[in-house]
Amino acid sequence: MADYNLSEAAMIDLANIYENGISNFGLEQARRYLTDLEDQFQMLSKHRKMGRDSSEIAPFLRRFSYEAHTIFYMPTDSEIFIVRVLNQSMDYDDHF
Repeated sequence: MADYNLSEAAMIDLANIYENGISNFGLEQARRYLTDLEDQFQMLSKHRKMGRDSSEIAPFLRRFSYEAHTIFYMPTDSEIFIVRVLNQSMDYDDHF
């Protein structure tokens, strides 16, 4: 199984996504979306170069869009480090 780790900011992002999901779409949909994001993390950890280069934001940073969010991560030799999970409507520069 491929591995990933979350930054503290990414953990907060996921908590906010979950809470907003419950408020706007209900508990089951929020759970499903969070599970789907975790599936994306697993997929990215197996295919580390799949996302687009985002080194203009930070060295080695990559990004991958899923539904309404963008996953920002850094690949390493053995895993990926998920830096942020941001809504695509956000100004990314304000969150790095």
